Amino acid sequence: MTPTVLFETPDVRVRHVPAADAARHVVTFDCYHDVRGLDRTGFGEEFLVQRGITATHVLTRDNDWYQHPEMPEAMAAVRDAAAGAAAVMTYGSSMGGYAALRFADAAGASQVLALSPQYSIDPAKVPFEARFGQDQRRLRFLPGIDGLIHCRARAVVAYDTHGTDRLHADRIAADIPITRLRVPYGGHPVGGYLQDAGLLAELVMQVLDGTLDVAAAGQALRRARRGLGIHYGNLAAAQPACRPNLAVALAQRAVELAPDRLAPHHALALRLSAAGRHAEALAAHEQVAAWGRHPGFLLDYSHALSRAGDAAGALAVAHEIRQAWPHHAGIHHWTSDLLRAQRDVAGALHYAEQALALDPGSALYKRVVAALRAKLHPRAPHLAARSFWLQARRALGGR
Repeated sequence: MTPTVLFETPDVRVRHVPAADAARHVVTFDCYHDVRGLDRTGFGEEFLVQRGITATHVLTRDNDWYQHPEMPEAMAAVRDAAAGAAAVMTYGSSMGGYAALRFADAAGASQVLALSPQYSIDPAKVPFEARFGQDQRRLRFLPGIDGLIHCRARAVVAYDTHGTDRLHADRIAADIPITRLRVPYGGHPVGGYLQDAGLLAELVMQVLDGTLDVAAAGQALRRARRGLGIHYGNLAAAQPACRPNLAVALAQRAVELAPDRLAPHHALALRLSAAGRHAEALAAHEQVAAWGRHPGFLLDYSHALSRAGDAAGALAVAHEIRQAWPHHAGIHHWTSDLLRAQRDVAGALHYAEQALALDPGSALYKRVVAALRAKLHPRAPHLAARSFWLQARRALGGR
């Protein structure tokens, strides 16, 4: 059946994909994405099409955590599309999980599946959240969307029990009752871990049908984890700095278990670099880069090149990342750091100013720009004071 657009503004699109099974209806929300625009498929769309389940997908142009004043209108269109279904589930991961919880009532949902959701990224509400600094500083959080969560549906929240996502789950549970699916060392988001364990499709269908046995799902996860490369890769990443050899050994086990998967190789590259085994780390990073030059993986590669003493190589990779992620303030800041280390103060200042222009609320970027300007123009404060003195003399008639 032909997909149709039910609602659209420059920032939000509601895309309806009808299927043979109209009794069950899944409403999905975009996760954090690198594609700026609306011309793409919805979250989980291919899976739901294969299963023949009707779905409505909410897509956003940017990673704005759905802080758009038109969201009530968008959700009215969603609710109308899902009105005839016997079972409606909202579904999303990370930023999409945030929305799946917060818009469940507006969608008329009876079930929610939220993978690694944030309660919010507003620092005033979640001071422990530091992963989305540029977005946290630029967004204006709307009380009608980002206030207390109101959700009458049964909400299943799957999350890694180690780190920030657990704190978000606890904060969500302070507002609404949730069914917790704990995924130790599942990473962020946990969808990839559940997929590798062979449990994600089953989880989606069981939550949609209201048949999930969370205790049985937890047991299945425990049985699966010993054979999961992603489990050992995440376990390696969780090791403290005082255990570099254990971290490397765990990452090597991850690669042994999943040699055809990208994530374990990336985990090994990071752990080798952290352990100071630079030649091995660079070989691993180069292998990851050969699979597909994703900017996130390339940024780690650039850091590893810098640690290994290859400043030119690190800078070349940083320039490549900037071409793919011109909107990302952090990569401009990293480029500035590399140039500053090479004593190219003018070049460093240029990219530091780019970073600050993209993220004007960053105190760090402000300090870096001020320091570089002072270094490039060391007499500037003196000249400014002299100019003020001359203006004062003129105002007093030259005295």
